[in-house]
Amino acid sequence: MRNIVFALALALVCMASNAYAVDHTLINNTSWSVGALGDAAMTKDAPHPTPWVFQADGSVRAQGYWVGAWVSYPDQNKLKVTIVTTSGLTDTFEVDFLTSNWFVATKNNQLYRYGKRL
Repeated sequence: MRNIVFALALALVCMASNAYAVDHTLINNTSWSVGALGDAAMTKDAPHPTPWVFQADGSVRAQGYWVGAWVSYPDQNKLKVTIVTTSGLTDTFEVDFLTSNWFVATKNNQLYRYGKRL
């Protein structure tokens, strides 16, 4: 049941958003190596072996760990991402593409993750 609810929510988010307000080359089947990023000391952990994959249809995933949906902010290379983990937990954070090869994710206005394009 949880998967059905998430699938419906994902479909509604994708239909309601302009998936191309963000540069489509950043989210059109792109893979990113992602690691944790500490806010206070600006420390970064080694990337996790599973990449994040963004799709132009408004979906994003870390295969075997979580699936999610993104919506873009108008005229920015910034996304709001909501995910559901394989255990059923939800999480929300923002991804700001700094360049075509790097992003920084924040959660509750704190540094959360960094990503390097593969």
